[in-house]
Amino acid sequence: MEISTSWMRQGIEQGIERQKGVIIRLIKQKLGNISPSLETDIMGLTIDQVDSLLEALFDFSTVNDLRNWLSERGIEQGTRSHIISQLKRKFGDIPASLETDIMGLTINEIEDLGEALLDFSTIDDLVNWFNI
Repeated sequence: MEISTSWMRQGIEQGIERQKGVIIRLIKQKLGNISPSLETDIMGLTIDQVDSLLEALFDFSTVNDLRNWLSERGIEQGTRSHIISQLKRKFGDIPASLETDIMGLTINEIEDLGEALLDFSTIDDLVNWFNI
């Protein structure tokens, strides 16, 4: 029987988070800057996904390769949920129709929305963003 204490688990978690940070730095060295939403997706990976990403990184030549890798694993879904959470925190409840629209966005559109929402001051700004 293996005994693990809370401080051991905390140390393991910190090591995993550090490994994710290293992978983000490696990606930036190889591919250039990436969007904050892609960083969020990477930080949300499990340890097994981190290992897979590290192996796949050698085959990436563009940021789109990274996006496709994440998309194939359904990882960008977390970014959509994160954007919705940010909007709810900023504006309170948002209409279900807008949530549905957000869930239907491509990963590139999600990244654009993630940057644009910083400039939104009302829910109407979000509605207008969709109408552009």
